Amino acid sequence: MRCGSLRGCRAEPVRVFLALPLPEALRDDLEDLALTLRAGRLVPAENYHVTLAFLGEQSEADLERLHVELQKLSSAPFSLQIEGLEAPGSKAPRVLWAKLASNPELTALHKAIRGRLRLCDMDLPRERFRPHITLARFARPLRRGDAMEIASFLQAEGGYRPNAFPYSGFALYQSRLTSDGALYEELAHYPFQSEPQENP
Repeated sequence: MRCGSLRGCRAEPVRVFLALPLPEALRDDLEDLALTLRAGRLVPAENYHVTLAFLGEQSEADLERLHVELQKLSSAPFSLQIEGLEAPGSKAPRVLWAKLASNPELTALHKAIRGRLRLCDMDLPRERFRPHITLARFARPLRRGDAMEIASFLQAEGGYRPNAFPYSGFALYQSRLTSDGALYEELAHYPFQSEPQENP
């Protein structure tokens, strides 16, 4: 496949991940909620997403091969539900995230993606899939007063449970690390479909 099928295609290796973007209304609601937290470094709202697979640095050729495989995936649209906020790590949390309820369609999609990655020699480390949306990151060790602020925030907002939100596709993103934080660029979008897409 020629360079150009992926937006922003470049010759050098790029840092990439697969994820579900958030609907704008949910993104805005989560941002308003996160802005009430007076601790840590907030993730920019435009960076909110549900990670499906972090791939690290990959070459243009490998990404083109993966692009072909991902187009073959079949999955019906589904909805996801946030079931509260968490700061995992007990007394020394690294992040604040919105936890997603268990969902068989999402689990099946993650498994199918791992299968396509293996076909492209991009096997992921074996680890538990814990779908979430990262809202803030904390310094280690925590700054003075942060632990109390995080605990207070979770006591007030930890039960956050908005309406379920629909999904009809996922995307491949490039991540550029800068002094101001990570910048994400969508390279390709993969709409859900009940039957695999046939390549011409």
